[in-house]
Amino acid sequence: MAVGGVRVSLRSRDTVNVAEIAEQFGGGGHKMASGCTVNLPLADAEAAVIQAVQKSIGTGSAGLLPGESMPVALLRIEATKE
Repeated sequence: MAVGGVRVSLRSRDTVNVAEIAEQFGGGGHKMASGCTVNLPLADAEAAVIQAVQKSIGTGSAGLLPGESMPVALLRIEATKE
């Protein structure tokens, strides 16, 4: 693991509230743009964040009506050396 942990940036273009995802890892931000630092090895941090996003998308996409789009979340995950 890098000394500074793993920095994660989350962006949303739809119904995924990425602030709620970032808060699970001690971060925060806005519904459409948030971030956090995860103090796990890179592979473990990546798996944990992806699992949290999948859970959020799975919950948010239930009951879509015809013509509604699937939620979109964009991730940037990188090891930092702070």
